[in-house]
Amino acid sequence: MLCIIITASVAAVATFFAKKHVLSGINEKCAFNTEDASCPVSCPQEPCDNEGTCVNGACSCNDGFAGSKCKIDVNQTCKFDANTLIPHPNICQLYYNCSQAVSPFPIDLETIFYSDIPQVIRPAYLHECPYPEFFSTNMSCQNYTDMKCGCRYETKNKFACKLCKHFNPDCVGFADGIHRNRYMSTPEEEYFECQDERNIYSGHNPCPKNMVPYNGKCTDLFEIKPSNWQRGYAIDCSNRTNGNYKSEHVQRCDIYYTCVNGNSTLTYCDSELVFDSKSSFCQNKTNVCTPCGSVVHCC
Repeated sequence: MLCIIITASVAAVATFFAKKHVLSGINEKCAFNTEDASCPVSCPQEPCDNEGTCVNGACSCNDGFAGSKCKIDVNQTCKFDANTLIPHPNICQLYYNCSQAVSPFPIDLETIFYSDIPQVIRPAYLHECPYPEFFSTNMSCQNYTDMKCGCRYETKNKFACKLCKHFNPDCVGFADGIHRNRYMSTPEEEYFECQDERNIYSGHNPCPKNMVPYNGKCTDLFEIKPSNWQRGYAIDCSNRTNGNYKSEHVQRCDIYYTCVNGNSTLTYCDSELVFDSKSSFCQNKTNVCTPCGSVVHCC
């Protein structure tokens, strides 16, 4: 048996509606998988029902029809049982909910800002799991890490419209971690966080106080060297002899930097101790000059 995936152009609109999908390619994880119930029966052997189209050996169903052979008429099924849930035949995060005919899909932002783009009429009963969940064959939305979609297409993007990527950037191709949102130019820097090529956060700095995203992780500002594009408070050891140095860009008494061959390492003093520049080690405040210590008249 053969399974199929949706082309990139179709995947882009799949989040908002399920028009008749033009499918291409072979999904290698499902090809010839006879144990996966979501893998369709080869349609050259058994033709598709309800005007479904056989594409690359699998049935592509029209809106309102489901099942591997497009035998399920969603409208007729929902008339008889309002409690029925039906997985979408091709797209993993979509499903039909017979208890609610009007789809709660979000409004496509592009149709608001661009009047020449028509609003799409969505099929009755068609629903979508909260991102990044998928609809399981157990008839419930589950986190993508807790289930397998089989031959159904797995959408990784949060939104489909081109304008939406400015607010929720696409993580496909990005490594796990926090990234700067280059689409947004605001007084406060915007970020997005990726996990398994899925956007799990978009907004302001997600890190705790005195930390910022750096190389994909929340990093202490005092560990980052400042540059034209990166805020940070660490010292530059490139032209310093090896040794211990105090914090310079922002005064902080409980830390110091160790320079070794041009590289700096941040170290915190033990509780109640402060760094003493004279001894180059952490000392009790009573033995350290002001402003970090209590000794006023220092040589």
